[in-house]
Formats: sequence, C-alpha cells, structure tokens
Amino acid sequence: MMTSSQNIRSMAFAQCNGDSKICQQRDAISKGLGRHARQTNYREKVMEILLGPSTNGQRELARSYARAIKSSKELYIASAFLTNWGTHDRLCARCEKLLFLVGTDFGLTRKQACENVLRWLPKKLKSDFLAVPSTSAGSFHPKVIAWLGVDNRYHCIVGSSNLTEAAFNLNYEANIELDISRREYDQIVKWIEDIAKECQVINADWLDQYKERSFTRPKKVSSKKEGRVIQLSIPSGGKYDEAIVDRRKREKRFGEIDRKLLLAMRKCARGTMSNAAFWERFKDLWWYHPSRILGEGLQISAKHANWHQACKSMLHIVDLEKTESEISLDRVVQVELDLLAKAGNPVRGAWFSEILCHYLPHRYPVLAQPVKEWLKLKRWKAQQGSSEGSSYIELARKLREAIRQNEGGPRNLPELDAVIWTAVSN
Repeated sequence: MMTSSQNIRSMAFAQCNGDSKICQQRDAISKGLGRHARQTNYREKVMEILLGPSTNGQRELARSYARAIKSSKELYIASAFLTNWGTHDRLCARCEKLLFLVGTDFGLTRKQACENVLRWLPKKLKSDFLAVPSTSAGSFHPKVIAWLGVDNRYHCIVGSSNLTEAAFNLNYEANIELDISRREYDQIVKWIEDIAKECQVINADWLDQYKERSFTRPKKVSSKKEGRVIQLSIPSGGKYDEAIVDRRKREKRFGEIDRKLLLAMRKCARGTMSNAAFWERFKDLWWYHPSRILGEGLQISAKHANWHQACKSMLHIVDLEKTESEISLDRVVQVELDLLAKAGNPVRGAWFSEILCHYLPHRYPVLAQPVKEWLKLKRWKAQQGSSEGSSYIELARKLREAIRQNEGGPRNLPELDAVIWTAVSN
C-alpha cells in the first residue's frame, strides 16, 4: 500500500495526455506527509514543497521538471548556470513558445550540457536557447521555470537549484512548485524576455569560443563588448561611413511608398487583389525605387508566387509590432516563416526579409549572401538542424547584438546591411 507521500508523487508525475486528469488529481490533494506538503491559499493556489535530497532517493525536482517539459504549451527557463541536461523527455508537441536562458558568469556553464540542450530542442525553437553575458551590473542568478500547461493553468518552480546533477540528486536544496495567476505568469515572462534582448544565441560557434571555468576568478566587466563570448566588431570610417549615410537617405525615401505598399498587401491578403495584380502593383512601387536593397533575382521566383499567403504573413507581423515585445514578435516571425517554408512559397527569403527590414528596421535584417559571408568570417554560423524561421531569428539576434556592441556605428539593420555589403565587396 502506498503512503500519502508516494501517492502525491504518483499522481503529480503522470504523463501529459492532453486531458484534465492531471489537473483533477492535483486539485484533489489537500495535504501530504513527510517532505511534501500541498496547501491552498486564499487564491486557491496549489503549492508543493520540494526538498532535497529526499530520504528515499526519488528525484522529486527532476520529476517536476519532467512534468513541465511534457505538459507545457509555453515554457520559460532561467538558470544561473547549466552543467547537466540529461532529460530523455520530449518537449510537449503542443509547445509553441520557449525561452531558455543560462548564465555565463565565471565559466560555470558546461559546453557538453549546452550541446545536449541543442540536440533536445525541436528545430523551430533552436534559436531560443540564449546565453546571458557577464556584466559589471551584477550576476545572473535566478533558478526559475514557468510554464502554461495543457491544462490551461499557469505553473512555476522557483528555489535554490541550478541545472546541475548535484542540485537534482545530491545537494540540500529547497524549491517550491506552485500554481500562479495569469498576471504573475506574465510578470515572469516579461522579465525573462527583457533579459533575453541582451543575450547571445547559443550554437556551435558560440560554444567554440566560450571558455569554461578557469581556476582564477575573472575580472568584472564594464563595456557592452566585454563579457560577451562572441564579439562582432563593425568596420568604420571612410567608405563605411559613406555607405551608412547613403543607406540612411535611401531608407528615408521608403516613406514615399510604405502606405501604398501596405494598402496593396491588405487588398491581396483579403483576396480583393489577385496574385498577378499584386505583383504588377508591387513592381510599379518598388522596382526602380531608390529604397530597394536587393537585386534582380526576385523577378524570377516572384512572378508566380502565392502573394496572398505572403501578404497575410507579412501583415500579421507588421500589425503586431506596436503591441508585442521583441521576443514575442520574434516568435511570430519564426512561425510565419516556417509556414511559408512548409508551403514552399518562393518569396519567403529575399522579398519577405527586405520588406520586414523596411517596416521594422531595428528588428529584422535582409537575408542576403553578403550577410552570411560576413558572419562566417566572424565565426558565427547558423545552428545546424534549425528550421528556416528559427535560423532567421538567430540571424536577427546576432545582428542586433553587433549593433549593441558598436555604439556610434550603424543605428539600425538597414544601415548595418550597407556596412556589411561594403566590407564583403572589398
């Protein structure tokens, strides 16, 4: 016969099957014995205390993490450092939003653990594994996981445990798992997303340059470049400054056609303008306009494209720009690009990225070969195995990082694009 404490664990760690059994079982538990205690407060919250190491050797915290991984529609993880990621649990197939942040202070995070995470992540989410750079402002020290479950309830685990083998098996650790309100969940999400804007994408190139812990304590860092594993210097002076000035003037002239182009896209997205008619209208507006960035290749692939689909995707992004955070909008862009890729739409690359770059110049770059070559020279390639949408978001985050690291240089991505083209052509 199982004890009450064993019964708690048996119920709480049931696998996600898309129904409400987990929620019903957890609500039915009002108290527990030994090292586990469930209680509800005045807001009907359920809370579980997770103390380690447990007397019977069970991995209660690991099982709680496994439940989060297997039952989440949205998942946010922030850990001061990561030395072990050995889960065999697949991320819930219904998970559409994820951010995984790890600290890099003192080189404690281990490369092998990061590689394990990259193998574990699905293709569409590989660009959402991020490193928090060391700064003089203070250490990155959280240990929190928050998720929206398939039960449509909001959950959180917070406490003393980093993502290490010792924390999950050997150490004396104290954590709590609890149901939280939508407001509290949104507060955690915004906090993580705000930090993520300053992070670097973790991929093979990042790992090549990351230095694991040495025996000497590193000095504190003060600049926006120091403390970042990959440093992206941007050439300046002379012809590069001229390229920025020229692009700035040309980009300003996009204002001559932006509303007309938006109107045409809305008509096409609604179905009141045919694909062929949109293509002709787009050519009239853009073909010889000075704001145009890319060359002649578009005319080959675009003539018979599904413009209705492309315009709907573009408008979905542009219309959300003022209401969504940078990280949330990145997620929308990733999803839309992956949908266009699945449909085989030929304008998802050059055309889509250029129009995005015009309408959201601080967020999204032009997808062009010189940019890829420049990043390769900087030893920062795309993570293999990523979806098209995830690869593009990874590129956007890298180039935003380059602008942050080079104050006084390009102010936005069109200007950085001009510098890169000049550098690569020379």
